[in-house]
Amino acid sequence: LLLPASLLTIDTFTADQLALTAEGRLVQRGSAPADYRLHADNALITQAAQHFTLDAATDMITVTVAQGSAVINEMTLNAGSGMRIEGDRARELAFDPPWNAAALDAALNGCPGVINTEGGVELRLRQGPGTGFSFLIARPNGSAVSLLGVNASSGWVRVQFLSGYGWMQRLAVQTTCSEADLPSYADTTRELDAPIYNPSPEEIALLAPFYGTPRSNPLLFRLR
Repeated sequence: LLLPASLLTIDTFTADQLALTAEGRLVQRGSAPADYRLHADNALITQAAQHFTLDAATDMITVTVAQGSAVINEMTLNAGSGMRIEGDRARELAFDPPWNAAALDAALNGCPGVINTEGGVELRLRQGPGTGFSFLIARPNGSAVSLLGVNASSGWVRVQFLSGYGWMQRLAVQTTCSEADLPSYADTTRELDAPIYNPSPEEIALLAPFYGTPRSNPLLFRLR
């Protein structure tokens, strides 16, 4: 299953051979031929897990596995784990579901923080670092967050939320982390907004181990 804003090219397709090139995000479940190749930038999957997802939507490649084992760049990745590939560096980690790229990023690189607003009001999560960006969702005061960046002019922090990212005002997030230790992003940064509209029950079952459900992940799933 291809997620929105993604592209899959079939390079070879025969009874015993399948070669694909992917851009964006996909989820695959089921058996694959013995001669299988899924290529995405600097990642090559030569053994497909029974149920896995590939996220090649950014300059980093992430593969996570819900069932079975995958072989990526000659390295084996087992169920309940994810692998993040940046250039020639690959990092693997077992983590709790849902197994998506943003959650793995937070587990590997995130700096812990807590929302601490004046008066205990909710804090708005936005698509970019500024009040001019779209409002995504409000988070309750006291909620734990994982910081993954700061904007160039400071004042806003990038956080992981559900299967994606958003931005919060820095003064309303309590953390012991130094901004110097966080990656810097341009003030014009806008997070990916590629929702899935009205998924079928079969699609939800396929996506749930990685992205949750429409009830648990309102940022990705939209019902109308």
